[in-house]
Amino acid sequence: MRLPKKVYFIEKVEVVIQDPDWGESVYTDWQVTDDYFKAEIEPFSQKLALDRYGIAVDATNRIFCKHHQKFDGNLEDIQLSYENKWYDLKEMTTYDRHCELLVKRNFNERSDED
Repeated sequence: MRLPKKVYFIEKVEVVIQDPDWGESVYTDWQVTDDYFKAEIEPFSQKLALDRYGIAVDATNRIFCKHHQKFDGNLEDIQLSYENKWYDLKEMTTYDRHCELLVKRNFNERSDED
């Protein structure tokens, strides 16, 4: 299987800001990590998911990849980044040699250009 693209994981991080007037503030942010997997990504749709897999899932893309240990957790907690676009993992189908991920584009992402 040819997997030419790199898809990165996005993780929650705690950010601490020291302000001389207000003191310490801690908030949660999302950050693209250095942890990635090789993949192929293609456009997809809710109708195709229903026709091909028999499931009703709101998906904008399908990703082909090898299994990654991070897929073993709760799928709802996994966010991915490809070409500065963020995606929520909605559904995963595992086969002997690869996985197919159905993802939805997340338009709340922050780009590197901000």
